[in-house]
Amino acid sequence: METVKLSQIRQDELNANAHTERGTYMLRKSMERFGFLEPGVLDANNRIIGGNNRTETAADILDADEAIVIDIDGRTPVFVRRTDLDLTTPEGREAAIALNRTAQVGIEFDPLVLEDLAVSGVELGDWFQPQELKAFGLDVDDAGKVARPDYSDLLADFWGDVPMPEGVPDSLWPTDNEWGIPLLDITRQADAFDVPIETWGAKRRNLKVGTYHFYTEDARFNTVWQKPDMVVSAGCVNAVEPNFSVYDQVPRAVALWATFRKRWLARYWQSRGIRIFVDLNVARPYDDLNLLGVPRGWRSYATRGYESRLDMTAEELAIARAHAGTDSVLFMVYGGSAKVRDWCNANGAVWVAEDMDRAKGKYLDSIGSEVTDG
Repeated sequence: METVKLSQIRQDELNANAHTERGTYMLRKSMERFGFLEPGVLDANNRIIGGNNRTETAADILDADEAIVIDIDGRTPVFVRRTDLDLTTPEGREAAIALNRTAQVGIEFDPLVLEDLAVSGVELGDWFQPQELKAFGLDVDDAGKVARPDYSDLLADFWGDVPMPEGVPDSLWPTDNEWGIPLLDITRQADAFDVPIETWGAKRRNLKVGTYHFYTEDARFNTVWQKPDMVVSAGCVNAVEPNFSVYDQVPRAVALWATFRKRWLARYWQSRGIRIFVDLNVARPYDDLNLLGVPRGWRSYATRGYESRLDMTAEELAIARAHAGTDSVLFMVYGGSAKVRDWCNANGAVWVAEDMDRAKGKYLDSIGSEVTDG
């Protein structure tokens, strides 16, 4: 048994469970009330097999930065004895319900990840019926094998059937770097926190939104890379760059590709009239890549807030001010608890409470949501 820093535990980048918003909310409630109920599972290299969402939630809700890790080979059952819980009490019974119900409602499989796993040799037939895989839109033969779609007409498939201006698939933008990452138009940066500020995919897109952000599961916004006009059609004033997940141990090429995608999308949206907040929520080893294509003097930024990582939020604010050349920046932080809110209030940042917390009236955020402190 050993103690390991949470920063050394790696998320599964091919996690087929995209998680549901309701499940994530219930997990947070469960962890606030009962703590870390269900142990996670790691592989031999500290990558998460089970417990991706629980690990991230624990860092935020429990303010945890370490985990206890036990090495086993799977041949001996492992139980964690909770000395603070008793099944003969209502609290113990509620904990049992919370554990099982949270797992039940928290599953939402990502069809694209399932497809990639299947064609790479992962056997899904023991875990899904053919009709279940077909319901995900996958091409499944009678034997239950998943086939990759025909990509012979890759360019057309890539952009889908959304009406696009002539030439968009081959669009090149001015650049200031050797990688060709687009240079943002500094005249089209966000100049205000237009409200309402909403998570992409959380509400019907026919509702009027001032600012969209993408601090949610990648599966909820991966399609905007394929169909960038979805955001244009939504009619927002501002958008935060999509936060494609990049962890601190991925190859730099992966981080570079994530930077290219979000900056290309941001530059395209600028050309269609949307003002942009630059996303700063990346692993620290890739801060240098993350600002490629962001002009010096840029003043509009956003990030994801976590109570257990306020030092990183402070670093991101320092990065923003240094790049802007002034302390007078627009800096938005989405999520986290009242501790994150108080930090934002003390440091001139705008804090936006998470969707579920706003809906439940848990916190008063900077944009005036009518909520009560929990």
